[in-house]
Amino acid sequence: MFRAPQPQVRKAEVSKALALTTPIAPHLGDLIQGYLGGNITNLKGELVKLSDKFSRDLDSAIKKANAKGADVSRADFEFSDWKRGKDYTYS
Repeated sequence: MFRAPQPQVRKAEVSKALALTTPIAPHLGDLIQGYLGGNITNLKGELVKLSDKFSRDLDSAIKKANAKGADVSRADFEFSDWKRGKDYTYS
């Protein structure tokens, strides 16, 4: 396991949007269990659906947070300097 970037560490206001996200179901654990149990045969397709749900929910939370006066954008969640397979360090 590696330390991943945390958007709210870089910009505290991101927490206002994260607080407005909703739980997504089925979650990753459900999908893995379903795949290993044989109930899910197209894991890649289900993972794409999950990613899409997370993306839509994050966009909605950002919009709601901004309507309440926050200054948050999708760019706050992007870390172009993050290298997979390495711990993320803040510069």
